[in-house]
Amino acid sequence: MSRTILINAREGDMPHGEVRVAIIENGSLTDFDVDPQWKEKTRGNIYRGVITNVEPALQAAFVDFGAKKQGFLSFSDVAPHAYRPDAPKNARTITEALKRKQHVTVQILKEEIGQKGAALTTYVSLPGRYLVLMPSGEGAHISRKIEDEEERRRIKALAASLDPPENVGLIVRTAGMEQPKAVLARDLKYLLKMWEGIEARFRAATRPTLLHQDHDAILRTLRDYLTPDVTRIIVDTPQAFDTAKEFIAVAMPKQESMLERYDGRRPLFTEFNVETQVEALFSRRAPLPTGGYLIIDQTEALVSIDVNSGKNNREGSQEETAFRTNIEAVTEVARQLKLRDLGGIVVVDLIDMMNPNHRAEVEKRFKEAIKSDKARFKVSPISQHGLLELTRQRIRPALLEGMMTTCPECDGRGRVRALQSEGTHLLRAVADRLAHELASGQSAKVTLDVPVEVAMHLLNDRRPALQALEAQHNAHIRVQAKTHLPAPHYAISLDKDFAPPAVHEPRRPAPITMDEPDAELPGAEAEPAAAVPVAEGGAKKRRRRGRRGKGGEGHAPAPVSSAREMNDDDAFDVAVLPMASAPVEAEALGDDESAFEDHEVPMASDADVEMIDEGAAAEAPSVAAVPPAGKRRRRRRRGGRGGRGGGRGASPTP
Repeated sequence: MSRTILINAREGDMPHGEVRVAIIENGSLTDFDVDPQWKEKTRGNIYRGVITNVEPALQAAFVDFGAKKQGFLSFSDVAPHAYRPDAPKNARTITEALKRKQHVTVQILKEEIGQKGAALTTYVSLPGRYLVLMPSGEGAHISRKIEDEEERRRIKALAASLDPPENVGLIVRTAGMEQPKAVLARDLKYLLKMWEGIEARFRAATRPTLLHQDHDAILRTLRDYLTPDVTRIIVDTPQAFDTAKEFIAVAMPKQESMLERYDGRRPLFTEFNVETQVEALFSRRAPLPTGGYLIIDQTEALVSIDVNSGKNNREGSQEETAFRTNIEAVTEVARQLKLRDLGGIVVVDLIDMMNPNHRAEVEKRFKEAIKSDKARFKVSPISQHGLLELTRQRIRPALLEGMMTTCPECDGRGRVRALQSEGTHLLRAVADRLAHELASGQSAKVTLDVPVEVAMHLLNDRRPALQALEAQHNAHIRVQAKTHLPAPHYAISLDKDFAPPAVHEPRRPAPITMDEPDAELPGAEAEPAAAVPVAEGGAKKRRRRGRRGKGGEGHAPAPVSSAREMNDDDAFDVAVLPMASAPVEAEALGDDESAFEDHEVPMASDADVEMIDEGAAAEAPSVAAVPPAGKRRRRRRRGGRGGRGGGRGASPTP
């Protein structure tokens, strides 16, 4: 069966991008690895560490190796050569073997998970193309995948003939089974030179520091998965192509011809129909061929997988339906464990089967399916309750841990995609849409509706990527933040009739000054308010603006004709409403209190209300209803001053 390796590094050069590697067989995804550029990959790295504390109760030590959190070193992972100088050779406790402030060489077995620090070991191993060098081990070892006894004896004798240094162990990998002695010797020489450099850096350092960094996803995949059954290696960037070419030229020059450079407009994974399969890895539900499905839930303690028959009811009996569904399920379980790199305790809840032969066949099929996985397995028989229990070695951090973050909306009960990964996914989705729907040379406008936090990330951190996408596809991309749109939902709309707008000089409005009267307000009359004459005989009061009390004969206010008649306080305190051009008689308003409450108007101040006696009436000049400019008007509300009869707004008693 031929295999193809796809290397998607187009977003890898960006600060928040990803380098993804997929292995496909006949169009089906069989292995997947990703290196997020925003998250440092530390598994396999070798450090110079300092022991900060020794815990007898835990039989472990805490090691400072330069990270934010201290690493955890179990006593079972302490090699004899790492013991303190005065320790006995057969030390049985952690306190006998190690002490505080002791410097040790450690390698990361497991990266940080949540609040837990990284798991460390002093049994350092350096993987090569065909061999694995173990500086703290002895003798030659064979890969567990090689089960034939005669073949194991032959390879073990071949490894011993390489004459490794004293106290240095070797493991012959599966890829080195058919290799001649000269090729294995060259790989051993390369690994020994690498270890000498690590030891030299350890002696030169005086504090916790990095001594050796493991390969990235590209070289790691080529080193571990480039076997004779691989027929094509397709890379989508020149930089990644040169890196892969240089590595293949040194490690396996005969396979250099299978390396290809992809420069199509569509994303690489989309071109080979892999993108949808990768996206399915982030879902809890994994479909089965005949209508059943798996529900995969990962916790800190274990991984639970529930098998459901779904629409699979084609068999003649319940037993046959359960058997056929379980056969499909265990094959898909083995595939999902490898793709998502789920490790630790795994419990598979199969559909109950009464026939013991069916249970034995399901176990056999599962063991055959996991042979292609490089991780170590320990499988228990199916229990009487239909549970298939197993343990799996974790090779790298689980996919969800590196690509997902805890959802703040549900407090960890659900998961959404990480912001950086969501931004990269949206860029790929826009690129796919443009490449699929636009002809060469055609321009378009893309509107991307996303949640607010995603929009901020795209416009701030991914702006160069957006600009590059616009230049590549001759498009205009507009990102719109939608507060009501929950992550990870989004919407992409494409306008093919878009034409770039012409650039015009912005028009500036004319300045507004107070030297000239402003334009009339809506409903206002251009003429100023008429003066109120003084009536003959008896004491009279000047007409004032505003509503009257019960005993008064006030009229509706005169219209405001210009901004000169309103001071600064009026502009904020008074709602600008259309004013009546003619006085409104009190009878028109009647006693309806809502008329006053719904239509508040500015009131005259106390200084504007003045009593004029009869003798002075003839000599009194006309007084305008509008108060002088700069005089602040007050609002009068009924129940206060100027309320119903008896208040200051009532008619005076002669």
